[in-house]
Amino acid sequence: MSTQVSDRPFVFLAGLTWLDFLNTELMEGDSAVDLLGSTGDLAAWAEQANLCEIHGSAGRDAERNGDTHALNQARSFRHELRKQAERFAAGHSAGQTFVQLLNDQLATGVWRPTVRETGQDFDLRFELTGRIDVEAVLSLVAESAARYLANGKAGRLKSCEHSGCILFFYDTSKNNARRWCSMATCGNRAKAKAHYARKRHPPSA
Repeated sequence: MSTQVSDRPFVFLAGLTWLDFLNTELMEGDSAVDLLGSTGDLAAWAEQANLCEIHGSAGRDAERNGDTHALNQARSFRHELRKQAERFAAGHSAGQTFVQLLNDQLATGVWRPTVRETGQDFDLRFELTGRIDVEAVLSLVAESAARYLANGKAGRLKSCEHSGCILFFYDTSKNNARRWCSMATCGNRAKAKAHYARKRHPPSA
């Protein structure tokens, strides 16, 4: 059972939007922590992930929104994505059930794409108007997963090797050698553990 904590910062280190969505559930000690405590949290995550912009009263409505069904829908979709991510990380391919899941979710999306100039480049953003539309946000997550199916490289989607971590990431390093969700957290923990083990059991002369 996950503890719901809606005031913790989201984690964006996976390199793919749908994996960042999975990473809204993480471990804190021995307990799983769910960063999606409300549909307002989902709206905040979508904006921070640069998926879309919530205009008008959408953000305020989302904060007040007690739509348990919508929140459970988001968590259920995340659970299904996690199961497939675990299969990918273990070297398995996508099954027809997963493909159908994505297609069903993609079919629900309603958004307004907008091209914006950012310095010398351009960025494509999706704008939601009115009350937060959970289906629209999840369809953008599904689009990210679909792009991974179409263009992702096998063996690059990984789960963090730290035993107490459940985060995923897409390894873009040249030699595909990334092992940790973050060197600043799990990587340093693993190095400290190895250092302690060497001090406690030094090699024989």
